[in-house]
Amino acid sequence: MAHKGKRKEYIKWGIAGLLVACVLLYSPYLVYFQYLSPENTLRYSEKSMHYGPSDIIDERKVNSSIIYLSTYKDWFSASHVERKWGIFWQHRNGGGIKKNSEEAITHIFGSSFKGEPAISYMGGYVSDPEIDVIEVELDHETLQEPVNDQQLFLVVWKGGRSYEVLRSYRGLNEEGDVLYEYEHPRMDNVRYFDEVE
Repeated sequence: MAHKGKRKEYIKWGIAGLLVACVLLYSPYLVYFQYLSPENTLRYSEKSMHYGPSDIIDERKVNSSIIYLSTYKDWFSASHVERKWGIFWQHRNGGGIKKNSEEAITHIFGSSFKGEPAISYMGGYVSDPEIDVIEVELDHETLQEPVNDQQLFLVVWKGGRSYEVLRSYRGLNEEGDVLYEYEHPRMDNVRYFDEVE
């Protein structure tokens, strides 16, 4: 009789253990256990978009965030990952776009939606071999970044979301002559998810 009671107890605890394991494996709140490194976070986000694995070309550390510039086949992407709860990492935003050889510069940009100051970035592909430097004009400063060997660039700044502060960008040659210029449309009335009441 006592043996039968022990058996029921084992079965009960076995079922409880399986339920706890299912909750841990499939809970959206505990998914961070997969994100113990920033690169794993990047790979997981790529996999969820059926993209990659990409080759990381550049990475920039800003505060508790890392912005990755990477390539996959004839695409490039820029992705923002951020430290969460001290030891985990979270994908904040990012995306990829196909390299367009018919345009002098193909670009993608993004911004963090939380935290002050905002972290913004602009990555791009340059098809014009004469363009050596990208100059980005913001409301509060002008930044320059060289184009790398793979015809890519990454510009990162703090203080203002890309839609709010980006005014224009230019492609310059070695002498500083403007070969390409893009005036960014004003978007002062854009409201973000964290600003909607």
